[in-house]
Amino acid sequence: MTSYLWDNETDTWEPREVVLRKRALAEAARSRRSDEVPLPHIISDCTEMRSMLDGKTYTSKRAYEASIKAGGCEIVGNSDLSKYTAPKYDEKAHVADIVQDVKQSIAKAKSK
Repeated sequence: MTSYLWDNETDTWEPREVVLRKRALAEAARSRRSDEVPLPHIISDCTEMRSMLDGKTYTSKRAYEASIKAGGCEIVGNSDLSKYTAPKYDEKAHVADIVQDVKQSIAKAKSK
C-alpha cells in the first residue's frame, strides 16, 4: 500500500517517496554552500505589537524599541542574564505593602 503526501509544487497528491525526495533535493540546494544563500532569510521590521508602557500599538519594531527606551525601560528576552541582578528582597517592606493594599481595598469597599 502506497502512502501519499500533498505536493505544494504541483498541488496534487504524490507518492510519499517522490515528495520526500523533492524536499530533500530542495534542502540540499539551499544548504549546498554556506557563502551562497539561494533563499535569503529576511527579518522584517513590520510587526504589530501593543506597548505595555504607553498602551499604543506599534507596527515597527524600531519605533516600539525607541518608545520603550524613551520611557526609561528596557526590553529583556534573549539578553545575557548574567548581567542582570535581581533586586534585594525585603520581607518587612513586602508585608507592609500587602497590609497597605488590604487597607486600601477595605476602604474602597466601604466607600461603595
